[in-house]
Amino acid sequence: MGKGTVHVALKMGKKRTPQGRALKGAFRRDLTCIIPTRSAVANTARRETMARAMKAIKKKKKFNYEEMKAGALSEDREVRKRVFIEYFESFHEFPSFLFDNEKTIDARLYQTTQDLINDITTSTALRAGVNALLTRLPS
Repeated sequence: MGKGTVHVALKMGKKRTPQGRALKGAFRRDLTCIIPTRSAVANTARRETMARAMKAIKKKKKFNYEEMKAGALSEDREVRKRVFIEYFESFHEFPSFLFDNEKTIDARLYQTTQDLINDITTSTALRAGVNALLTRLPS
């Protein structure tokens, strides 16, 4: 055996039927294998790295419907735009259901979609979502 390995012997028990009864002439077999291990120093370094990574990951805040609704229906264009982007990143759709779009597109919704289209920092997925939304809604 080389350095950094562990010798493991596994013992198989009696062979059983699906009902759980032991068969006549049951057998035992020893299975032997060599498993590589990590050194204690490597394990400690790995744990520390993982701990730092876990601290760095921000916990996603819980979805708040009322907060999203207030932001999406806000008169401020930038607030609406930010809420639409956050909603799209979470659910891959837009909160168009908040607006009355039966006869025509709501003015605030249309304004927000135009702001998203005209913004050069808008991702291609977001642009595709806006285009799909506009084709789905009445003119």
